[in-house]
Amino acid sequence: MKAITVKQPWAHLICAGIKDVENRTWKTNYRGRVLIHSSAGNKFSVNLTDEQMIAAFGTCAQSAQTGSYYFSAIIGSVEIVDCVQNNPSVWADKTINKSRCPNCDSLKIAHQHCYVCGFDWKEKQVYNWVLANPVLFAKPIKNAKGKLSFWESGHDVCHICGQPADLICAVCGEYFCPDCSAHYSQFMQIDYDCCKRCQDSMKER
Repeated sequence: MKAITVKQPWAHLICAGIKDVENRTWKTNYRGRVLIHSSAGNKFSVNLTDEQMIAAFGTCAQSAQTGSYYFSAIIGSVEIVDCVQNNPSVWADKTINKSRCPNCDSLKIAHQHCYVCGFDWKEKQVYNWVLANPVLFAKPIKNAKGKLSFWESGHDVCHICGQPADLICAVCGEYFCPDCSAHYSQFMQIDYDCCKRCQDSMKER
């Protein structure tokens, strides 16, 4: 499964369902679930707005007291459902397009070019990745080394509960974890490893 590396405490806030936007300088067309990897380094400092502080204070305080900020670890997953600019979320950094030339203050500009003084500039573009359906792992995958951009983690999640999984259901072909496993007997009393969801559907037939 794809993973993305995020600094703490943002990684924890994403997986805890507090931070619903990830800000990047590049646009993504990817839609779907990704693993959240917390970067290395056991110290961080953040500047929060009043709205962000209200949203995150309880989670940040509890995590600091219990020591549940993990570093160099895959700590959960989330779905990327959209990629926009100027999302209304309190966590979204805004893209502000200048209406005047930053060199001569002229209004005669277009596409970051001034027709009066000839000055060209680049405006910082921020893309807001809209996130949904977060899962915080009960047992993080520790000692994981991150990379830039999206990267293949070699790990997957249970399609039932969302926790880390390395078993594949013989019926539906999806990953599942030991807590969501079951057994059923089919032709010639052959046993297959399968998930609880498939076992339940077999019982209903």
